[in-house]
Amino acid sequence: MTANAHDTKLLLFRAGLATAGILALLPAVVWLATMLDTQPLPNLRIAGKPVPIEQPLSTFLEQTAEQWGEERLLLQTGYHVWRPTRQQLGAELSVQEALDEIQNVGHSFNPLLVLRDWWIAHLGNGHDLSWRGHIVNGAALDSYVQTVRAAVDRAPAPGSFDPDDRPIPGLPGEALDVESTKFAIQSAIARGHKDLRVETLVTSPPRSFRRFAPAQPSTGTLPAQFGTGVLMMRQETEYRAGTKGRANNIELAAQRLQGAVLMPGATLSFNQVVGKRDPGRGFAPALELINGEVAMGVGGGVCQVAGTLHAAAFFAGLKIEEFRPHSRLNQFAYLRPGLDTVVAWPEHVTDLRETKDLRIRNPYPFPILIKTSILPAESGSRVVRVELYGSAKPYRVDWSFEELERVPAGEIRRADASLRRGQQQVQQDSLQGLVILRRRTIYTPTARIQEDVRVAYPPTPRIVLVGSS
Repeated sequence: MTANAHDTKLLLFRAGLATAGILALLPAVVWLATMLDTQPLPNLRIAGKPVPIEQPLSTFLEQTAEQWGEERLLLQTGYHVWRPTRQQLGAELSVQEALDEIQNVGHSFNPLLVLRDWWIAHLGNGHDLSWRGHIVNGAALDSYVQTVRAAVDRAPAPGSFDPDDRPIPGLPGEALDVESTKFAIQSAIARGHKDLRVETLVTSPPRSFRRFAPAQPSTGTLPAQFGTGVLMMRQETEYRAGTKGRANNIELAAQRLQGAVLMPGATLSFNQVVGKRDPGRGFAPALELINGEVAMGVGGGVCQVAGTLHAAAFFAGLKIEEFRPHSRLNQFAYLRPGLDTVVAWPEHVTDLRETKDLRIRNPYPFPILIKTSILPAESGSRVVRVELYGSAKPYRVDWSFEELERVPAGEIRRADASLRRGQQQVQQDSLQGLVILRRRTIYTPTARIQEDVRVAYPPTPRIVLVGSS
């Protein structure tokens, strides 16, 4: 071996030793550098969000924790669906816990672990840190579960017969296990799950069937065997007492409706109960909607009583067999879109079937008593209240409406001899039409029933009077 070859091998050996020494010292160097640097490593993610470098860390974590608490979960108890926020369940993310988790990355006393964290942060995919929620408010969790329990729990009820003597099945019972539900929620929060399901205990209805004697006109009380002691639903709407004709008609219609009874499986006709609106029966002239235009007519205001009854029946789970929305959308109405209804009995009509009616049917195996009352409200207004009473609580009902379409309004120009030629006067402002999808979900112990109804409010044209004199 020549001297040059020997020197080359020696140099390579020394270089290898130097490299090995540097590699051996690298973890220590990285460890020392990271221990002296108090800033978090780059490329960190917590709760799925990148940890910012410019923004103060505590501010970012507080905002993330607040958004996490406001996010809604999906809770199913039997066929019931609930969407509580994590805050409503008493859950919270600890900001201090997240700060500690972030600071621990790359700040271990083990140089090899520090080197690994540094490598992943700078040359790898970064770190995904866990941030587990905890139930910190047990009272909030218990309160929410008790609310669910109050809506779910129901005793079974025996069946009955409809007016044609056909059997109406009894109602199954249902119960919620409170402790199991709370445990399932706590586990879901800790594991980061966004939906969970808890089964309920469903019991079969009694095999017996009850018969009820036909209801007689009532002033608000029924025989004890009817068992109408449970308030199923209450609905209220407000009106101004100063509009005498309208107030008179509202109060008279409410008085006629007071004490009406819906037998099991029977249908109630609002027009049949309240009767034709004419002066001889006490109804007075008042402003009302006729084909989208405000005009004077006998009985104006009766629609508000019908709408209040319709809303009460809707939320009590009764069958809505006939209803019509108003011919004009009123953004300041006493009921939200999809809940109002128009009723009319034209003067020339004698057959009830040719009227615009509200008809509701009782699907429950027990009678339902309708109670109405007029109550004072603030600022001199009054409230018409409609209450439904039965022998058992109604099915739970959820509802929503989705806007499908806005329909532009046109313009109508009418000649008016009371105005000079060339003069114009706006008689009525335009209002867009609205088409909505009304959705009602009825939760029973054995099924979840969804009803979708398309409701259309036609546009109201702008009416301009043009002088022709």
